[in-house]
Amino acid sequence: MKIEFDPAKDRANAAKHGMSLVAAEGFDWDTALEREDDRFIYGEARFVALGLIGDRPHVLVFAEGSHEDAVRAISLRPAEKHEVRFYYGQV
Repeated sequence: MKIEFDPAKDRANAAKHGMSLVAAEGFDWDTALEREDDRFIYGEARFVALGLIGDRPHVLVFAEGSHEDAVRAISLRPAEKHEVRFYYGQV
């Protein structure tokens, strides 16, 4: 899956979560639990995926990319303890 992102979002994500959106290229989609993020009206469909980068669960917020084999990364961070417990309870 190709990862696209806005450079400004990448800088903001690095400042907030300590990691670049470039790391989403290592996101293992085969391990992901996905759901639509419908908490707010974003003006586009957004999704949250909880899956592995390497051996650690991460949370990736994304939207559709510019073509069908791409997603646009909005946020990426390591999963919090409660998310890790949830993840391993589901897989």
